[in-house]
Amino acid sequence: MPPRAAFRWMALAAAATACGGGGSSGGGGTISVALGSASTFATHKDDFAPAGFTWGPPDGTLGAVANGDGTYTFFGAALGAASASAAGPACGGSPGIQGAYRFAGTLDHYTGLPAGGCKALLEKGGAPSGWVFDKDYAGGGSVLPFKDGATSVLLMTYHGEVHWKNPTGTPPNYFCNGVPCFYGGIGLAVSVDGGATFKSVGQIVQPYQPLSFYEGNSENVGVGYGSMVLADAAGNPVATPPVPPSSAYLYVFYEDYLKPGAGSPCANTACVAVARARWDDVVLAVLPLSASSPTTVAGLFRKYGGASGWTQPATSGDPTLETASGAFAPLFPDTNSFLPSVIWDTVANAYLMVHQRYVGQAQPTQPTAFVIRSSTDLVHWSDPLATFSPAAGHEPFYPTLVGETGNPLVGAGSPRLFFSTFPSSFPSWSTSELDTLPVQVTAK
Repeated sequence: MPPRAAFRWMALAAAATACGGGGSSGGGGTISVALGSASTFATHKDDFAPAGFTWGPPDGTLGAVANGDGTYTFFGAALGAASASAAGPACGGSPGIQGAYRFAGTLDHYTGLPAGGCKALLEKGGAPSGWVFDKDYAGGGSVLPFKDGATSVLLMTYHGEVHWKNPTGTPPNYFCNGVPCFYGGIGLAVSVDGGATFKSVGQIVQPYQPLSFYEGNSENVGVGYGSMVLADAAGNPVATPPVPPSSAYLYVFYEDYLKPGAGSPCANTACVAVARARWDDVVLAVLPLSASSPTTVAGLFRKYGGASGWTQPATSGDPTLETASGAFAPLFPDTNSFLPSVIWDTVANAYLMVHQRYVGQAQPTQPTAFVIRSSTDLVHWSDPLATFSPAAGHEPFYPTLVGETGNPLVGAGSPRLFFSTFPSSFPSWSTSELDTLPVQVTAK
């Protein structure tokens, strides 16, 4: 199925300069990024509604796994239709269920649903007993495949939410910025059946301030969906699985919050942050699934704290979220930056990150741009290499970088940028699209 629509997005390319005290671009070279024309990968009207979805996929950043034949299995949040309507049929496997789902495609276009059809892989409220971080919403998320002996395993980070009604909102929904008011968190889920089902093993990232600090007001606390990178202690890329396992760390990129005004540059806004855990500790904590402990999982990750290093706990370990987690250091000074997605690119000889950025208040109705940056160590990031803003009448959300090498976590100069587009306003799902845009990377 060829792309059915194409439109030009405004792009600005620039050379990378280090931000944050000592980072370099491309191992000392200069990296340039050029953006091509975006094209339609799928539409809700023609593809996802007829497949049984009320909204999504993806309502969030994507995960992707290569199938070895030029096609990919994509993972994203959605709501299965509870019943048939003029838009499409009910979700056959999970009617009325919100959670993580999967769909198939090339890097250019949607090809349908995998075996099993419309069926949730992970449902909201799927966290271990007593843990509330995903009780009202669950959606993945970055996916990392690896082998544990003879067992093929998929790790998926996923976004969980606790909801409340906005006391100053409009009835009957009392939403915050068009969606239910929420406090987000990042969970970790595991599949040992090829991605047909995932089991939540617990929470790995919590915002710095506790649920009680936000619950009952009119602001959302997003945290994101988590973007996973496997690297050594210095941020150098490593193989999956690494040899020896103790040499590697699992890095998770997200956004964190600090209010009221307790420290620039994230006062009252979101900033991109990172946490990490030793890879061998992660594997030991989640496998075998029957022996995984949410308390152990909650203690795995440490937030990056700048000069203090990796000392701050990424969760409080409190299943009710009423205790603060660790402090964090922003990775760059842009406020209102969120939804990071990170891959390694062999041409750049560096990591590339795309993130979304607002201008103005913490959560305005209109985001202004996506931003692409580079890093060689995962903690010092360049000034913007490229930015792009929506064409008139298009509102973009949920950027995800996907490598073109056959490994979605690795690019070779031509990765793809996937994102959702809302032609009227977010979240107008009936007219939404999932779009893909070619990214051209050069270094010298």
